[in-house]
Amino acid sequence: LGYLASVAATFGRVSSPLAAGVIVISGIAGVSPIEVIKRSAPVQICTLTFLFLISLRKLLSAMSGRSEA
Repeated sequence: LGYLASVAATFGRVSSPLAAGVIVISGIAGVSPIEVIKRSAPVQICTLTFLFLISLRKLLSAMSGRSEA
C-alpha cells in the first residue's frame, strides 16, 4: 500500500494550479488552471480508487494464503 501514498502524493503535486505543466496546458488551451484541474481530478480519483482495489485484492489474497496468477 506504500505505492498508493506515492501515487496520491504525485497526483496532489500535479493537481496544483501552480504546477508548471498545468500553467502551460492552461495557457495553450486558453482556460484557467482551475478549469484544467476540474477536468483532470475525476480521472485521477478513478485511477487511485482502481489501484486501491487492486492492492486490497492482492493483500486479501496474500492474507488468505492463496497465490495469485
